[in-house]
Amino acid sequence: MMMDISHIQNMAQFSTTEQMSRRLTPAQYGMSERELQDIKDAAEAFESYFLQIMLREMRRTIPEDQGFIPTSTAERIFTEMLDEEMAKDVARSGGIGLSKMIIQQLTRDYASNMR
Repeated sequence: MMMDISHIQNMAQFSTTEQMSRRLTPAQYGMSERELQDIKDAAEAFESYFLQIMLREMRRTIPEDQGFIPTSTAERIFTEMLDEEMAKDVARSGGIGLSKMIIQQLTRDYASNMR
């Protein structure tokens, strides 16, 4: 079974989710402005969460307590919070393209279900 990836080529024209958002209009997909915004927000939140998990798993590959001072619980909590904010920032500024693909898929599915 082959997966249809023809829609991915069209995504290259958008460098950020914000640029894609300006091109998408609710009327194209038969949905309200609020529904389209909800899809965009959910896609960005999902990408942010995905990036946060990636950062956490990458940090796990680095051994703790490499120095003279052991890593404290407070430092671990701060690092987790830092990773969360970095992931949100990356997702807001265009991310890795996951939110773009989610938006495109959900709007296309919505439009095809409404026909």
